[in-house]
Amino acid sequence: MKGNVFFKLFTIVVTIVIGYFLYEHIKILRNEYLKREEQKNLFLEKIDKTYKERDKEFYKSN
Repeated sequence: MKGNVFFKLFTIVVTIVIGYFLYEHIKILRNEYLKREEQKNLFLEKIDKTYKERDKEFYKSN
């Protein structure tokens, strides 16, 4: 009986530890994803500005 209670308690503690570990990793991955999305958006804005400037120059020269 005593071993059964210990096993249940051990299982709960291990589950909580694994859950916390996964939660921390999910937070890290989410932050990395948000950083990449922000960098991608900045890059796309930069490209868009470049194309608009080239487009204006093209029409000016023609």
